[in-house]
Amino acid sequence: MTTQHNTTQHNTTQHNTTQHNTTQHNTTKHNIVIVGSSGHAKVIIDIIEKEGQFNIVGLLDAFKEIGESAFGYKILGEEKDLPELIKKYQLAGCIIAIGDNWIRSIVKNKIQAIDASFEFVSSTHPSATIARGVTIGSGTVIMAGAVVNSA
Repeated sequence: MTTQHNTTQHNTTQHNTTQHNTTQHNTTKHNIVIVGSSGHAKVIIDIIEKEGQFNIVGLLDAFKEIGESAFGYKILGEEKDLPELIKKYQLAGCIIAIGDNWIRSIVKNKIQAIDASFEFVSSTHPSATIARGVTIGSGTVIMAGAVVNSA
């Protein structure tokens, strides 16, 4: 999944404006899943919903039962269920919403081992300010009020 702002780059978001919320987005919403369903996931879900670029079809969590709800979304399974879920929901990618950096890295590697082509999408809160020429890598989430300047 490539998110673009006035530039084409694979697996990155390129910003060429001084304020993120003045950029234009593709109006087609792609289906994604959120990996995780705790407090950090709640924050990530809020960002994705406010940005309005993706359609969250549900959550993945290895520690919760399928069908449980968290933050208004159903638990669809866990990482090992991705091949089936990708087909069923035509998933374009996911965001790993786990607060612990080490665990997030382990989960990322697990997902890549399951499906190396599965995309990690990025999301930016509308109140974030992104400097001109900043490149944001895949799987990145920019939180509310963040200011990202270029080098």
